[in-house]
Formats: sequence, C-alpha cells, structure tokens
Amino acid sequence: MYQFVIFLLLIVFIVVTVCRVEICATESCRMISNDFKMGMKSSINPCDDFYERMCGAWKEMYTGSNAVSYVDTYSFLQRNLNFRILDILKDKSASASSKSLSEAKELYKTCKLASIVNKDGPKSLLAQIEKRGGWPLLSSKLISPAKNIWQNYLKVDYHFLLGNPLFNIDIGQRLQSSRTPMIIIKQPDLFFSETNDKESQDQRDKIKSYGIYILDVVSYINKKGGKCNNNKYIKEEIGKMIQFELKLTEIRGGEFMVLQIQDFQKIYDENGGNHPSAEINWLEIIQFQFKQFGFNIESSEMIKVFNMQFFRQLPTILEAADSHTIANYIAWSFVRSKISFSGRTLISKKNEYEQKIYGGGVVGDQGEMTCLKNPNLEKAISLEYVKRYFPDSNKRKVTELMNYIFKVYEDALKNIAWLDPKSRENSVEKLRDVKKFVGYPNSYTSDAIDDYYKNLKFGANYLETIINLQEFEYLTKLSKLRETINRSEWIFEPLKIAAHYNSLTNSITVTAALLQFPVFDPDGPEVLNYAMIGYTIAHEVAHAFDLNELTYVYTEEVFIARTLGEKRKLGMLCSMETCKNYAEKAKCFIQQYGQYFIPQLAKDSNIPKVDGLKTLGENIADSTGLQIAYYVFKEYQKQNGGIDVRLVGFENITSDQLFFMIHANSKCYYATLEERRLKLQKETHAPPEFRVRGSVSNHRDFPKVFNCKPDAPMNPSNKCSILV
Repeated sequence: MYQFVIFLLLIVFIVVTVCRVEICATESCRMISNDFKMGMKSSINPCDDFYERMCGAWKEMYTGSNAVSYVDTYSFLQRNLNFRILDILKDKSASASSKSLSEAKELYKTCKLASIVNKDGPKSLLAQIEKRGGWPLLSSKLISPAKNIWQNYLKVDYHFLLGNPLFNIDIGQRLQSSRTPMIIIKQPDLFFSETNDKESQDQRDKIKSYGIYILDVVSYINKKGGKCNNNKYIKEEIGKMIQFELKLTEIRGGEFMVLQIQDFQKIYDENGGNHPSAEINWLEIIQFQFKQFGFNIESSEMIKVFNMQFFRQLPTILEAADSHTIANYIAWSFVRSKISFSGRTLISKKNEYEQKIYGGGVVGDQGEMTCLKNPNLEKAISLEYVKRYFPDSNKRKVTELMNYIFKVYEDALKNIAWLDPKSRENSVEKLRDVKKFVGYPNSYTSDAIDDYYKNLKFGANYLETIINLQEFEYLTKLSKLRETINRSEWIFEPLKIAAHYNSLTNSITVTAALLQFPVFDPDGPEVLNYAMIGYTIAHEVAHAFDLNELTYVYTEEVFIARTLGEKRKLGMLCSMETCKNYAEKAKCFIQQYGQYFIPQLAKDSNIPKVDGLKTLGENIADSTGLQIAYYVFKEYQKQNGGIDVRLVGFENITSDQLFFMIHANSKCYYATLEERRLKLQKETHAPPEFRVRGSVSNHRDFPKVFNCKPDAPMNPSNKCSILV
C-alpha cells in the first residue's frame, strides 16, 4: 500500500512538472504570435520544408516593393537601434554625459546640414581631390600620358584611406599560438559586383548604368568646380575604367600565405610585377603606412597575404592597362567612397544608381538616416546607449545563460566518441579559457572615452572631419602592431549588432545592441531567449572548434589533406586521428549543403548551388549551436517545473515546437534576386532558407517534436553532426 501511494505521488509529480501549461499574453508573446501569423504558410507540413512553413509568406509581403532590396529579422533590430541612437543624438534636453558625446551630436548636426542643404559638399570633395594630386578625368582635355602616373598616386594617401581599389593593408591575427598581431595584405573590396556573364543583357545593362552614374558624378563635380566637360574623353576613360575594374573582379579566391615581405615581393615580381608598368614596391608601401609609429619594418618582416591568386594576376592586369586609366580608377575609388559625405545631390545620385542596380534602397534618402549611417564618435554614443537601454540586470542574465551553455558544451565534449583523450583534454581546456564579453566593456567611462578621442581633429567642413575620423580610427588600429594582444579588449562596439568568436583572443562577444527583442527579452518567455540568444551564443562557441579555419581549397580530398597538414604544423587542438575523424564528419556537411540551390538563379547564374566548403564552418556552427541550445532549454525546463508555454492563437503548439519555430522565424528574409545572387557568391553563411533546412534536418529531436515520418525531407536518415 505504501509503495502504491509513493507510485501515485510520483505520477502526480511527473504530470505537474511536465504538463504545466501556461498561456503567455505578454507584449513579447503577442509580437511573436503576430510574426508567426504574418510570415507562416500553415498549409506546408513542417516535416516537408520547415523554412517555407515559417517564412513562406515573406515573399508575398515584399515582392513588388521598390523600397527594399533586402530585409530580415535583424533589419528590424537595426531599425529599433537607429531610433534609439537618433533619440540620443537629437536630445537637447539632457546634458551630454561626456565631451565626446557633445562632439558626436555636433557632427550629426553638421551632417544633416550638409546632406539637406548641400552645403559645401561638391566644393569640399573637389578640394580633397586636388589635395591628392587631382583627377585626370576632371580635366577639360586629354592630358599627355605621364609614365607610371598611377604609381605616383600611391605615394600620396589614396592607399592610406578607405576605398583603395588595388590592395588593403591591415593588421590582424598572426598564428593561433601567437599573442601579437601581424601585417595583413588582402584583395580589395571591389565596388562593382563579380561578373558571371559579361555578355548577358542584364550584365550589359548594369555596366551601362554604372557608366552613367560615374559620368553624372564627374559632370556635377566639374560644373560645381567651374570646369568644362570634355564628354568624349570622359566617356572613353570611364569605359576603360570599368573594363579595368571588371578585370579585377574576375580574379577568384586563392590561398593565403605567411611569408616575409621580400618573399612576397619576389612572388609578385615573378608574375610580372617587375615590369615598369606594374611595379609596386611593397616594402615602401608598408613602411609608409606605419611610418608615424616609428616601427622598424624591414624586408624580413613576416606578413600574412590573403588571396594570393589576386596578387599573382594583378601585375598582368596593371601592365595591360593604360597608366591614366589606373590613375583615374584610383581617384574614382576615393571619390565614390566619399559621396555619402558630400552633399544632397551626390547622395541622391548614389541612391538612384543603387536602386537601379539592386532593386532597392529609397531614392533620395536624405537627412536623418543618411547621417545615422555615416561614421561618428561611436564609443561616446555607445556609452550613452548602454546607460539608457541596457541595465546591468540584462548583462547578468545573459552571462548566466552563457555560463549554462558552456557547461553543456563541456559535457558534450567529454562524451564525443571520436575525440581521442588528448584532443578531448585540449578542447575542454580551450573551452574553459574562453573570455566572455557581454553587453559592453566595463572600462567604458566618460573620462576614458574622452581620452580616446583627445587627438581627433575636427575639420573645416563635414567631409574633412569624416576623413579625419576614418584616418584616426585606422591609425589607432595600426598603432597596435607591436603590442601584445590584450585579451580583455573588445573588438566590437556595443552599438554594433553582433555576436562573434575571436580566435586570436579565444573570446566571445555579444553586444548590447544585439541584446534586444526579438533576440533577447529579460521579461519575455524563456523559450524565446533560449531559441534566440541561447542559440546565437552556442553557435559562436562552436567556432572555437573550427578545424577548417585556415582551409581555402575546393575539393574534399584536398580539404582533408590541408586540414591535417596545417593543423599539425600550427599545433592545433586535434591529433592526427582526431583530425581525420573531423574531416570525415565535415564531408557530410559539405555534401549536404552542396546540394542546396536557389532555383530562380539557375537560368542566369553559373553557380546556383551553395558552396559547401566555403560555408562549412558556419553550417557546422548552425547545427551544433541549435542542438546545444535545445539541450540547454530542456535542462532549464526540467529545473523549473516543466512549464509548457503556449501563445495566444497557437494554443496547440508546445514549447518544444515554439523553440524551433522561433529559431526558424528569426531567419525569415526577403531579397531581390540580385541580392540573393550576390550573397550566394560572397557570403560564408549559406542563404537563410538553407541554414534552417540544414540545421533542423540534422537535429535528432526535431522529428520527435513535430512527429516527422522516417526519411521525410526534414528527417533524413543520414544526419550530419560533430557532436556524435
């Protein structure tokens, strides 16, 4: 009898803890419910296509709209953040919390004046052009070709400012075991998109629009500068510039190399760089970049060069091009990077061009939003944002959740069968060593931020101030070349919507700007927090164990060999046997995602499929992060009475189902076909629909939660996972 009573009590306890249903009617829950209703296609079985079920209606909401080329959940985060920043910058009632914040407000006011009334814009831009040696394209007649005129441009500060079209110089990660940065040279971010079929009508139309845009800018600047237009010469040179840029965009990929400057120079010269028309003195360029810091940079300095294929082919392109064309292109690259700071008319021309090319963007977008996107004293604004919108209690709650996720990760690492004992020990040690940054740096004070900006000089006009600010931020970064990496230093401002794992410092950063609804809500349903910020943190932790990080190759066989070779040389976490096991696990993801494609691109693109290798790290992190976040959520439920939260209008949907639905809903997006093509080409993330389909179809609990039949599209028998 006694045992029977205990049995009944146990049954009652289980029923109470597992079946306690609560209907959530808070503002957060109502908003989630509304998002579901607007975005879902309920007629689609979740086991057939979970992304389409949760996001299928997004296409209908935005198709035909000329106001947007890309929108997703994080666009709404950014919009909300923008309103808050505007409140800070426009607030006249409250005294500024720091001298720097007062200057940030003043810079914003100056921008509004410049962008609304066109004050000084073209005049200031022309002055900056002349300061750098002029722009041949602005001349009223053809200038006699000067030998290597473009190389003279590199001896002024065209290459020193943002927007250099031939190469980028930066500092960044050395080797995994090092705590000091090194000089990095990489392929530039080219303005014009990669071209797949230059002969297609669509591409010819884009090239024509680009030429018209440049001509409009040149004609306007000449008019405001009191110069006549030699349209025949200008049009001919614009055509040459565009062809030169297209040649640069045709160079694809290439591995990176860590080598001495003199060895890089030798490789460059051997590929044609010793020809007078293609000559670049890399030591001289690098020394110029770092000269004001007093660093002793010799030809034996070790540098990391990304995209070596670009630098092997660059000499041939330079040699074949006219010197004036290259000089014009360098100057044009500077001009187009400064148009957003050069007055209403030029901003309108830029917006009209982008709307025509990308199918989105608000034509004539002026004033508040333009100035909000432009550079400002971000640290000062960040401090005020944190004071107003991110209480310490939020920081504590997210930190607690992060610690919980790390505990589950550690348990998972200890139980992965394919890890050998030493690799497991190394992995656990690395996990315990990860620095956790949540919200904002504790070092942020008014005095500290004022001290940071003390050497920033405001210019005579808005454009000059922006150039000074860009130079100040760039130089501040370069000045740390010889410093030991400070593991406590943040790499993102709190105003940046970001979550990031930094392999150099072995740290994870989650910013205050990210930690707002719908990613995080301190008073909302916990299923939201676990499905959103919990998943995001778990995703970033997975990057701590990327073994493909240094791999830039294109076949599965080579991928395995390079993984083993590079990691053995650099003393990574895994033994030979474990690296082999990892490579076998990775193959599954490469093959899975390599089958995904966007049907609409099949007709006008020769790369409609996802690159399973390029996106590998993110795909593994998606699947691993979703599995870990769900485990953590179930553990939370277990420890808190098994509460099953339901939404109004979705009373039949369990908390477990809500977890996956919220996660998928966060990936809903709309994009024009051109935007989708560009992202498929350039992004290391797979398109959102494939991120959802891939991660849920790899999840072992998803089929149970939605009662999927064996071998349903979202329940394949072969599931990719690093955890088992």
